[in-house]
Amino acid sequence: GYSPINHEISALAQVLARAGLWTEIARFYKPLKQPKARAGRALEQEERKRLLEVSKDNPYWTVAYHAAVLTLYTTAGAGEIRHLHVGDVDLGRKELTIRDGLKNEHRDRVIPLNKAAMKSAQALLERAGRLGCTDKEHYLLPHQPYRRGEPYDPNRPMFSWRGAWRAMRAKANLPHIRNNDLRHDAITRMLEIPNIPEQAVLEMAGHVTKKMQNHYSHIHADPKRQLVEALEAEPQAPRRTTIERIPEEE
Repeated sequence: GYSPINHEISALAQVLARAGLWTEIARFYKPLKQPKARAGRALEQEERKRLLEVSKDNPYWTVAYHAAVLTLYTTAGAGEIRHLHVGDVDLGRKELTIRDGLKNEHRDRVIPLNKAAMKSAQALLERAGRLGCTDKEHYLLPHQPYRRGEPYDPNRPMFSWRGAWRAMRAKANLPHIRNNDLRHDAITRMLEIPNIPEQAVLEMAGHVTKKMQNHYSHIHADPKRQLVEALEAEPQAPRRTTIERIPEEE
């Protein structure tokens, strides 16, 4: 694929540049063009319900299910969840901490947990404990051994839950849904809540590209559009006979 090839050539170019051999051949090289990523989409309420309903009781999809719940109710992405440590989950304070260096390079991101997210966070903590993750610096999702019977490695994060995620989507008849769509869905639903500042949502979500910020801004502008469109509608209630005089513009 284009991405690994570009990364490998970039690494090679840095080595050659350090040796003073890259300048002569640089003009012959052009990175492979990367296709634009598809914009995220919010799930329909029925899709969201179906995805969680078909997977919640399957023991083979435990991690994928709870990771999906955390994303849908905290905006935390799959990569952030994969790198969570046991100490990053505080059930007492009902908080989840995304460490500096993942999405936000300047400070840790603390996300409050609602009931649904708390239940999934607690389930993952209990699972981590059963797998030998007893230290706060151990990963919440420890690395799975390659051979059956070997212990999990709490000092390395789980590689992925891609297989379970694909099976979940297939079972729910949602093969087109991507993991990042769950994060997109969470941010979209937050911005649709009345009287919630857009900046507060974006701070909770962490890094959001300018393109996606513009997209979310359009979603947040919908209530304002409803106001101006309401001006065209016929009044449903009797008009007041007296109103305060509006000062004329000078």
